[in-house]
Amino acid sequence: MSAKLTVGKAAAQYIEVKAKLRLLDAQKAEAERVLKEWFHENSDKREYKGLIGYATGTRTTLDTDAVKAELGDRLPKFQKTIDFETLSVLKS
Repeated sequence: MSAKLTVGKAAAQYIEVKAKLRLLDAQKAEAERVLKEWFHENSDKREYKGLIGYATGTRTTLDTDAVKAELGDRLPKFQKTIDFETLSVLKS
């Protein structure tokens, strides 16, 4: 059984993991760029050595600016306020 995670240890852990995730996200984005470039150059391919799959798709999304323009003064009637929580690293 592990020791209880204190607030101080939780803060240190959060800062450490957040930094690692930023680095990993950057590495992942670079890998995605290279892989997508490869798939674009090899448009007949949909997988890379059985490891990475590639697909394209479409989706319909709401044109928020057009909806806001159409609603005009009635917009507040269709808006709602939501609550959320967030953590930020202030200094490390």
